[in-house]
Amino acid sequence: MHVAALLVCALTCATAQLERDLEAKLAERHWQAVVLGELYAAAGRLREAAAHYEMARRIRPDDTTVLIELSRLYKRLGDDRRLVPVYEALCRLQPTSVAWLSELGACHFRLGQRQKAEAVWRRILEVQPSRAYALRHLADIYARHGLKEKALAACREALALSPRDEDLRLRLAEFTLAAGDPLGALAALGQLTPGRYASRSPRALRTRTAALEALNLPPDLRGELSAMVAGGGCSVADLAWGAALALERAGRSDQAREFFRRVAAEEPNTPRGKKAAEKARE
Repeated sequence: MHVAALLVCALTCATAQLERDLEAKLAERHWQAVVLGELYAAAGRLREAAAHYEMARRIRPDDTTVLIELSRLYKRLGDDRRLVPVYEALCRLQPTSVAWLSELGACHFRLGQRQKAEAVWRRILEVQPSRAYALRHLADIYARHGLKEKALAACREALALSPRDEDLRLRLAEFTLAAGDPLGALAALGQLTPGRYASRSPRALRTRTAALEALNLPPDLRGELSAMVAGGGCSVADLAWGAALALERAGRSDQAREFFRRVAAEEPNTPRGKKAAEKARE
C-alpha cells in the first residue's frame, strides 16, 4: 500500500508538471500567433494575418481580443461566411452586446439568410432591459437594410413606450419619408415640440425639405405647409386638407383630389373626411 501510494503521488506530480509544460508551450504558441497576426495585418497581408489569428483562436477559443481582430480582418476582406462564427462566439461571450447581434444579423442578411438575420436582430429585445432602447436600435438596423416597413413598425412601438422622445419622433419622420409617405413625414415633424432643437436640427430641416419636394407642390403652398409643420400639432389629415384646398383654389383639381382622398382615408367618419370623400369623387 505504501509503494502504491508513492506511485500515485509520483504520477500525480509528473502529470501536473506535464500539464504546466503544455500550458506554457500553448501560451507561447498563442503569443507567437498573435504577434505574427499583428505583423501581417500591419503589412496589409490580411489573409495571412487572419490565418495566424485563427491559430491563436484554436488555442484559446474565448479570447475576445483575438475574436475582435478576426472580425475586423474578415470585414475588410468581405468574408461574411467566416465572420458568422466569429460574431457567434462574441455574442456568446458578451450576450448583452447590441453591436455583436447587429453585426451577426447583418452577416446573415448579406448572405441571403433573411430569416436568420431577423431572428438574431430580434434577440436584441431579449437582452436589453429597456424595450424602448432595444426597439430604437432595431428600427435603425431595419432602416439600414432597407426593411422600411419593419423600421417604421419598430419606431412606432418605441415611440409608444417613450412618447416624449423627440429623437424617436424625428426618426419616425425620416423612416416615414423613406417608406414613400412624404405627407406622413411632415406630420411626424409637426409633432415635434416647436422651438426645440429636434424641430430645428439639420436632420429635421433636410427631412422637411425632401418631403415638400416629393409632394410636387407650388412654391407658395410649400411655404404654407412648412409653416403648419413649424407651428406644431398638425396631423396628416390637417396637412392634406390644407394642400387640397390650396390646390383647388389654384385650379389644380386633379392633384387636389389626391389630397382629398388622403383626408378621407385618414378621417373616414368625420364631417371633414366625408366632405373630402365627396370632393375626391367630383
